[in-house]
Amino acid sequence: MADTTILTSIHGKRFGLDRPGNAILDRGDAAGPTILSSTSYTNVAASTALTASSTETLFSTSYSIPANTLVPGQLIKISYWGIVTASNSTDTFASVLRIGGLAGTALFTHTATDATNNDIFLGEYTLVIRTIGASGTVVGWGWGKNVPAVEATTAVRTDVLASTAIDTTVAQVIGVTGQFSSTNAGNSARLDMLAVQMA
Repeated sequence: MADTTILTSIHGKRFGLDRPGNAILDRGDAAGPTILSSTSYTNVAASTALTASSTETLFSTSYSIPANTLVPGQLIKISYWGIVTASNSTDTFASVLRIGGLAGTALFTHTATDATNNDIFLGEYTLVIRTIGASGTVVGWGWGKNVPAVEATTAVRTDVLASTAIDTTVAQVIGVTGQFSSTNAGNSARLDMLAVQMA
């Protein structure tokens, strides 16, 4: 996973940076060098409200993995939650966690449901980069609320991502989308938390 030629000795251990800039540690055991866990992104404020939108739209809170920084075996852990703050009549709301932006791979889909005020959508997803390059591959699994629903009324669903293409030579945006079934101004949602951890 890491390039051991750039490690330096510190008190019997070897510590340094690999080519993509990840901190790595070699304890001198059979495990070899490992990338130290780090939080790449956490939002400090909720996203801009998504209001009266009937097309799938990325919330303003997202994280872009820079091009050519992912390495084989790299772990990406994503956690997120958001809320429907206002809803009109029987209009529905759906949400999708994606990597690669709006046109990228759908990781977890919260099925459209009749939205009510304070419905929560949330989930977690873990990805592992298998190969890199323009024809790279990624696998993963995650879980989330099957449909947006008020707090403490969770119906959980799991999801598995079989080997899927990912171009690591370009930036990969991790984000969550929202979509109402109408453009009524009484519909609004926001993404309150997005955290991306890479190791």
